[in-house]
Amino acid sequence: MRNLILGCLLLLAFPGFSQFTVTGTVVDSATNEALSGASVILHQKHASTNKSGNFTFNEIPEGRAVILVSHVGCSDLSFPLYISSDTHLTLVLSHHIHVFDEVILYAHSDELEPDIRLSQKISSKKIDQIGAILISDALQDVGGVRFLKTGNTIGKPMIHGLHSTRLPVIIGNNTLESQQWGIEHAPEINPFTSGSITVIKGAGSLIYSGSAPAGMLLFETGGFDDSAYSRVLFMGGGSLFHANSGRLGLKLENYNPLTGVGNRLTFTADMNGDVASPNYNLGNTASRQYGASYNLAWSQDFLDLSIDANYFFQSPGILKASHIGNLSDLKRAYESDTPLINREFTFEIDRPFQRIQHGVLHAGMALEMQDSSMLFADYQFQMNHRQEFDVHDEGDEVALQLSLFTHQFHIRYDQHFREHWRQQIGVNMQGQGNIYRGSYFIPNYLRIEAAPYYSLTYEGKKSLIEAALRYDIQQFETFRNENGQTKTDTFNYGDYAAAISGWTIINEDLKLHFSMGTYFKFPEVNELFSDGLHHASAAIEIGNKSLKTERSYVLTVPVLYSHNRWKILIEPYARYFNNYIYLNPTGKSQLSIRGAFPVFEYTQTDVFFRGTDFDIKYHLLSNTLIELSGELIFADDIENNLHIYGIPANKLNLIIGQTRAQFSSLENIRMQLESSYVFEQKRVELQSDFVPPPEGYFIMGLRIDAEQKNIPMSYSLRISNLLNATYRDYLNRYRYFSDEAGRILNFTINYRIK
Repeated sequence: MRNLILGCLLLLAFPGFSQFTVTGTVVDSATNEALSGASVILHQKHASTNKSGNFTFNEIPEGRAVILVSHVGCSDLSFPLYISSDTHLTLVLSHHIHVFDEVILYAHSDELEPDIRLSQKISSKKIDQIGAILISDALQDVGGVRFLKTGNTIGKPMIHGLHSTRLPVIIGNNTLESQQWGIEHAPEINPFTSGSITVIKGAGSLIYSGSAPAGMLLFETGGFDDSAYSRVLFMGGGSLFHANSGRLGLKLENYNPLTGVGNRLTFTADMNGDVASPNYNLGNTASRQYGASYNLAWSQDFLDLSIDANYFFQSPGILKASHIGNLSDLKRAYESDTPLINREFTFEIDRPFQRIQHGVLHAGMALEMQDSSMLFADYQFQMNHRQEFDVHDEGDEVALQLSLFTHQFHIRYDQHFREHWRQQIGVNMQGQGNIYRGSYFIPNYLRIEAAPYYSLTYEGKKSLIEAALRYDIQQFETFRNENGQTKTDTFNYGDYAAAISGWTIINEDLKLHFSMGTYFKFPEVNELFSDGLHHASAAIEIGNKSLKTERSYVLTVPVLYSHNRWKILIEPYARYFNNYIYLNPTGKSQLSIRGAFPVFEYTQTDVFFRGTDFDIKYHLLSNTLIELSGELIFADDIENNLHIYGIPANKLNLIIGQTRAQFSSLENIRMQLESSYVFEQKRVELQSDFVPPPEGYFIMGLRIDAEQKNIPMSYSLRISNLLNATYRDYLNRYRYFSDEAGRILNFTINYRIK
């Protein structure tokens, strides 16, 4: 092996070995002006852009490479390339734009955008900088993403009112599988262990799932630089005022280009005390979270291999005031301005609480074939272990325990042909088993799934279009005890999803995107069989065995306008659901041996969703940005002429941001003042919910990011609810019992050793 490597290195010295010239231009995405002084690194060669924003690299060998680009006021970013001829790149930097915006890479001869989907990407550097260990921390600035909340530590992502299996989370090229059906079951993943997070919409989502009408969240393992290095990142932070916490993070990585081996190891720990509203403590809202991951990658010639292991642990307390002993007190709790049960601040977690563990083991392969096509293969094993501890039990006694085991396979063939065409053919396969212990809530079950798919993309000079088709087959068998006997039910489902999406350039300033398709959703086991107290959400939930497959029809027509200092994105959408499945409040409460709780039941009907997201950015000055965005959403039960429960209220956001190249001993300074107004949700059926929707509210926030001069250290400061407003959020289940958290200051310090 050593002789082979030496031989390959000697070949590089011969003039006959293929070498090419790579040129490029770096421009500002908002003004299209050239950016001078940008740093560009390729194959350990360094170049700076001239006054025209141009750079040149000579004698670059054929093969894979990574290009690194950085500029004052922008995040350092990297892109993988395959160099087989003289290449020209146009790199468009989101300079002085929103701190979460990414670089867009144009690497085609006609300099068109290679991605046909409207997507938003959060880089690993930004995740590290803010110390994001909760998914709600990482995605809080992504347009159109809202959160279903249960307290301050559980946030379930939602796009256009859709969540759970309608908004899949993808890791290791497979869906994250867990007990994700509850509104308080946030995805069990630690963003700090991810390389990047991308929100993807369009036909490309059918590669992973057929039930993603609003899009999907893609968590990717970070790549390695193409030069030799070792790096250590230390992260420390905490929260003050109405939340007291501390968090630590450690990331170690190295890469050896001679062997093609890269290693990455991460650890995180987070300890939170009780959260408080502006007027009182929220008893038993303390939490713990730990995470660890390891990534081993090997790359040689045309073969890449990787092994990933992830572990996630979370133990959040459940608001004490949400577990009420009798119906009279439950009614008083609904009517009270303050929680009926309270306690002084503490870091202790008391009953009721949850304990969640999630483990992932992934092995992946990418093989480049002679015709430059690619073959991808992934195997993934996931283990999800969830325990709920009731307020009436003692010691280690568990009220409900669910253990889910999942095996997944994903094989994909990716081929570019006839210059403008690309096709992807693949299949997803999955086997899954669930075991419960303690009080009954959902039955044991076994599930087997298979889903072949096909995607075809055409790239023209002024347009891109992608069409995809997928067919899913599922069989699952449930086992439950009825009157001392094992009752078995078998369900067989099969259905298709199809979508077409793309964009076309109207003129140099205007681009029209579109996406249309039809998707399905098979009934989940909890929607069919849940029957009893769900401790974590403090509610009794009742399933419905007569539920049918849900079918949705989607149309979105986003318009993107960019000229000089303006950048405007408007995304209108319409979604029709036949047999839409949702958890509906009955308006009734029920007394059990464990207390009094509101009752919800699963039902389905025909629903029409429509709305608009918009984002308007204007550069008032070269270093000052004003951004106005909003989310308008409406959903109605058109079968019964009723409103649908749990739909987000309309929202407006205003951001004023400023960047400074340096100040005193700091550099790359970004400051941002945020304000949001959330309207009162008036489109509800008052007789069915337990309390009226809360009033609309206005909150502000402040963010400051900076780096230390001459020291690889960065700082991040976040203040939420800056004015310490008292309010309740319609999407938070705890709104029945308490206010939202008051002012919270979060700070993070990063130190990197290279």
